[in-house]
Amino acid sequence: MTDEHYIRMALREATKAFDSGEVPVGAVIVQDGQVLARAYNQVETLNDPTAHAEILALTSAFNRLGSKYLPDASIYITVEPCLMCAGALYWSKIGRIVYGTADEKNGYRRHCSAHAGPASLPAPEDFRSRADIRHPGTGVGVSDISGASSAPVPPSATPGRLPEPWPFHPRTTLTSGVLAEECAALMKEFFRSRR
Repeated sequence: MTDEHYIRMALREATKAFDSGEVPVGAVIVQDGQVLARAYNQVETLNDPTAHAEILALTSAFNRLGSKYLPDASIYITVEPCLMCAGALYWSKIGRIVYGTADEKNGYRRHCSAHAGPASLPAPEDFRSRADIRHPGTGVGVSDISGASSAPVPPSATPGRLPEPWPFHPRTTLTSGVLAEECAALMKEFFRSRR
């Protein structure tokens, strides 16, 4: 199965959130081709500001596997994780994070770059390929984005190092922009209907 396939599954979860009056974010966790968990935002339903799709999916996957770590799993999320979810993903040691659209207001990049000084945390799509940026000692780097091959490597990134600050586990790889337009359209429709 492709990244697009699993992001479409996450979009179906996000649609459930939309229909429930929740911010439409969906998440799916997959390991060895098997879906371990699916979830959508339930902040309003549960009266819990931590009930984000990512957190609910992680909890479900941990319970299913009887483990607190997911190094061999991938999470597919419709929207860039917030700082809280980035922290949960860090502690889960999840192997791979794939998300659809950026969240300029609440995404982890905004909060990480606010403390990074003049060189802010670059978007994953700023990197040419995984080979450009690798964490020392692990050989793991930032995943490349389709169509981003002509983007220059940011000056803040040096070969052999991940961009700082990297909010995820050092062995976690990241891919963004998968079905970004579809993911963004659902968010825009939700907020437009709230005005």
